[in-house]
Amino acid sequence: VPLGTLSSNSNPVAASAFYRQYAQMQWLPFDASGSDELASADGSAGACPAPGANAFAAGLQTGAWCLQLTLTDGGPNDSDGVADGVIRHAGGLAVPVSVRTAGLPNPEVRLSGPGSIVVVRFSLQSDSGDAMLRSIDIQSTVPGDTTPVERVLLVIDTNTDGRLTTTDVTVAQGSFVSGGVTQMLVLDEPFAIPPGETQMLIVLEVPEGG
Repeated sequence: VPLGTLSSNSNPVAASAFYRQYAQMQWLPFDASGSDELASADGSAGACPAPGANAFAAGLQTGAWCLQLTLTDGGPNDSDGVADGVIRHAGGLAVPVSVRTAGLPNPEVRLSGPGSIVVVRFSLQSDSGDAMLRSIDIQSTVPGDTTPVERVLLVIDTNTDGRLTTTDVTVAQGSFVSGGVTQMLVLDEPFAIPPGETQMLIVLEVPEGG
């Protein structure tokens, strides 16, 4: 017998979504090998058909706002594992964590004087919004440039104009290491990469007299 329905107030079922239950101190797939069932219905944000309604179809339907669980007391999705009149179940939808990087066009630069110079533009593209950026490795591969550099910055290009402006957010900084040496910039606070595209800049700061 369907025990009830769950509705989302934020996002419908994504195409890559799957259901996970928490049991035995780990996340496990929903077990539909017996009489337990997972179903979904279109519904709307915060409003679902009644349990057992014909609107529910087996499995996860992309774009559905509502889920229905049919569970067996003591069955594979009852975390206490005992037919005692009480079903214990904790679970929810998950999506694969995926972040892709892509380079963005950037005019050729020369470190010819003081100021801040954008040397790399790139984007982070996330499908899930669940990934955290904690550090980034960079390497200088510009031979023959002896202009002193004070700092290197990792910046979120909030207005996506490819330049360092007052609205942009610096999330990591460190001393610049030249000569092809790989260095790690550790973010001051882990950055939760939102769904969609986030544009980033790597900026070199040249001091006065450089």
